[in-house]
Amino acid sequence: MSQSPNLLTIGFSKRSLLDGSRDQERQVAYARRLSSLHAVIFTRKSDGFKEVVQKGNTFFYPTNARTKIGMLWAAHKIGRRILKDAPAGSEWFVSSQDPFETSLVGRALAWRFAVKHHVQVHGDLFGRFWRRESLLNRLRYWYGVYLVKQASGIRVVSQRIKSSLIKLGVSEAKISVLPIQFSLQRYLRIGANRNTSAGDRCRFIYVGRLSPEKNVTLLLQSFHELAQSVSGASLTIVGDGPERIALEQQVADYQLTDKVTFTGWNEQVEEVLAEHDCLLLSSNHEGWAMVLIEAMAAGLPVITTDVGCAGEIVQDQIHGFVVPVGDLEAYTQALSVMASDQPTRQRFSQAAYQTVQSLELGEESYLDTWVAALTRS
Repeated sequence: MSQSPNLLTIGFSKRSLLDGSRDQERQVAYARRLSSLHAVIFTRKSDGFKEVVQKGNTFFYPTNARTKIGMLWAAHKIGRRILKDAPAGSEWFVSSQDPFETSLVGRALAWRFAVKHHVQVHGDLFGRFWRRESLLNRLRYWYGVYLVKQASGIRVVSQRIKSSLIKLGVSEAKISVLPIQFSLQRYLRIGANRNTSAGDRCRFIYVGRLSPEKNVTLLLQSFHELAQSVSGASLTIVGDGPERIALEQQVADYQLTDKVTFTGWNEQVEEVLAEHDCLLLSSNHEGWAMVLIEAMAAGLPVITTDVGCAGEIVQDQIHGFVVPVGDLEAYTQALSVMASDQPTRQRFSQAAYQTVQSLELGEESYLDTWVAALTRS
């Protein structure tokens, strides 16, 4: 290519509209390999995002609509204006954050302006757990299967997802595997000198969205069982989402308000991880679960369900425990061992840190790989 391409993305990441957020920083980094990056973000009027945000050659456009249908229409209208006003002869790609709603817009724009449409698949969206969550997900599934077969290229974040697409009949040639990557240096600095808490004074932490697919309910059930026999354990929940009120009520019902703390979002995740001993993840499905990698870099062992990078990066009995999805008994047993066995925690901690040290791809190499995946067809 004689000059760098331009990229129009359609997505949901409202945090990319916030100055200093990791989502925004990631998009700005991507744009260094492009002539321009234009990100259309599904937002409602109630979200309060009205203005276009510009950071160098990166532009963020909130849809600022009243309804879900309105967000689709507004995203299409914004994208149509961007592509219509593009300089003659410039090269463009359209990338959708998922094979569902954002691809309704992305594919329509790509077809109208005769450009390539690429699809991002960040979650295990064709697995049975995701499909069972709602009737809408079952409808999305069938559209998604059609869409990924039509797309010019597909970027997935794990071998697990790639395998699921190939089973659906998607050509392997158009699938690129590239996890989302942030710099791990801040986390590795913490992991270099980590010492875990002594005895049964184990400080657990969850970091992530509080939504149904994360199954934080199971995590709290397990911690409730643990608290009956291990008095020194505590749990910090970092994040927010639609289930927060219900989860706080669950903690109150268990009479664990003195042991479980909800903090909301925190952009300085590494500083919070430094104060804890083990990261917990209890999701029904994940794409990659970058939080597991970050925790390991900070020297934390993990307890996770068998999702995302479990099996690819996180190894059971080496970096912590990997348990079957939804298995309350197995999860509770893992908590019990982690809380009561400090030498095991220390061994897992050291192995986690050592493994992640060799994982990080240099930022420039990562960006080159990202552009190659984008332009693959």
